[in-house]
Amino acid sequence: CPVLNCCAEVRALAVFETLGAFDRLVLYERETAASRARKIPRNTGGADSVGPGGTGYATGYSVLAHQMVQQSQPQVQQQSTTVVNSSEDHAAHSDRITCCALETLIKLLPAPYSADPQTYDFLPHPSLGPLLALSQLTEVLSNLLRNDSISDWGNRSGTYQTVLSLLRRMADSEVTLRRLVERKWEVKQSCSIDQWMWEKGEIIWEREGKGGEGAIVRGVPLYHHFQKLTRQCEAFLSGALQMMENSAEDDAEVDEAMMQTTSLCGDIIAARDDIQRTMAALGSEAEVDEAKGKAKTTIATEDTHKVDQEYAQACERLAFKYVRLAADSEDNGRSGLKYPSFNFNAALSSSSSETRIPKDRMHLVKELAVMATSLPPGIWVRVDEVRNDVMCVYPPYRIIIYT
Repeated sequence: CPVLNCCAEVRALAVFETLGAFDRLVLYERETAASRARKIPRNTGGADSVGPGGTGYATGYSVLAHQMVQQSQPQVQQQSTTVVNSSEDHAAHSDRITCCALETLIKLLPAPYSADPQTYDFLPHPSLGPLLALSQLTEVLSNLLRNDSISDWGNRSGTYQTVLSLLRRMADSEVTLRRLVERKWEVKQSCSIDQWMWEKGEIIWEREGKGGEGAIVRGVPLYHHFQKLTRQCEAFLSGALQMMENSAEDDAEVDEAMMQTTSLCGDIIAARDDIQRTMAALGSEAEVDEAKGKAKTTIATEDTHKVDQEYAQACERLAFKYVRLAADSEDNGRSGLKYPSFNFNAALSSSSSETRIPKDRMHLVKELAVMATSLPPGIWVRVDEVRNDVMCVYPPYRIIIYT
């Protein structure tokens, strides 16, 4: 019978073969990239540099050197363009293969909530979880979810849509859900899963201690990276929607790429909600790191939840509390706000007459989305619609200002 409609054992074998082929491809590309990096010649700095921006004009061959640079510039530019195009083609080809492998896994993994579930969807083979854990799939998914380049999300929206479909499918079954919520084993050196299965390769785990004889190091779950990704999406979506509401119809910044990225962020948030509902139905929670991987705990007990809620409420009250940093005053017949007790009073006074130029606002929205998961608590921001914004970070980053 066809593999897609066969028993759970045959479908597990198909998953094994798919993961084996995918692992070999990932490891080959990784080794190829490392080999190219080793072949890049190092700039020792022993030769004289010439041309614009260099220091070779005093060697006595400046005219000849300048002519050589001018003659070689078109060729260098052509070679650089060729390298960039080749790199982009290689990345696109790699994404296509990754999508093909992930789509195959989506068809083979159990889907008990599908329109026409079968026996193998409700009773999947128990080897599916270990197969996913031993393959390179979790590492590839971790790298994609850790990517905080919002521009890259939009350019690779097809790949990320496939990743979302796979995460939803993994959350459908308790056997595969563990790969989302459990902390993974860190690998020091690996081979493809089929090579390991046929004893043609070895998997070396990352261990604690100087001699590497301690406990195996545990990494964070995939779901942790996915939660961070959704927080960045929420921050970007909030800023992008506000910018679109306030922009004109012919605004050049509101283009098709922005709309595509905004749509992808909405899909990521929707996938997060779907996965959370499935996890709640199955009674599963993501594991958290404790004592650098020496102990395994689940997301917190009832008492800890209560403390977290009280802390969150206190932070919310502080966030919405108005703190007056300025005082009204008149100086030489001019009225305005002064900051007499502020360490950076001079900097604020010099910027009082400057206006913010709304240039490349989309870039600012993207940067703020990344900062949503990167900044520590204790951020004070002065929001002013006319003057430049000022951000001051307090302990442990005291007396640092960004304008």
